[in-house]
Amino acid sequence: MFNDATMLTVLHAKDIERLKTFLQQKLGLEPVDEQMGMYFYEVGGGKLFIYESSFAGINQATAVCFDVPDVEATAQELKSKGVEFEHYDMPGVSLVGDVHVMEGMGVKSAWLKDTEGNIYNINQMNN
Repeated sequence: MFNDATMLTVLHAKDIERLKTFLQQKLGLEPVDEQMGMYFYEVGGGKLFIYESSFAGINQATAVCFDVPDVEATAQELKSKGVEFEHYDMPGVSLVGDVHVMEGMGVKSAWLKDTEGNIYNINQMNN
């Protein structure tokens, strides 16, 4: 049913201008469309949609995941732009700088939050 659908990720913001600035300055994203205060971004074949909501920041789970070829380089570039990373204590996972290494799985990940409390995962799969 949904195999041919386009996936759309939705993020909420208490301050839409603050989130737009974060997406532009920290992640290098520019909106491709704006309708009635709602902003749309195209990211790696998917779409990101943001709008203002009083419910922003209440989700305590990962909202957005970016698969990248080199998580360390991506984390370093983001850190140079002032992005701070989250550090989690998880079994079977070691923390190397800001990157979580899932031992035996070939997966490396880093997590960060935007200005509205939304959680992003930067992920590298080594298959």
